[in-house]
Amino acid sequence: PKTPGVLFLATVGQLVEEGEAMKNCIATYADRAVKGNCYLFHVDHNGEPACVEVDWNGQVIQASGPNNTRNGAADWGRKVLGQWGK
Repeated sequence: PKTPGVLFLATVGQLVEEGEAMKNCIATYADRAVKGNCYLFHVDHNGEPACVEVDWNGQVIQASGPNNTRNGAADWGRKVLGQWGK
């Protein structure tokens, strides 16, 4: 999507950096993403960051902020990427 605040994580390197910055395990999804089984995004909303996973079918699987917490950015990312997936 071309929504401001939504960044598609296009490389394994980006996933590793995201996992380190967000203190989560997003990098472990690299193999699934490379195979086209999911799409992984970084979102920023109202000064908060989050990661969002969308499956190959366009369904949001999970969204979370740093340390796998729920925050406003995760909720916003779930909504925006859910609409994009449809």
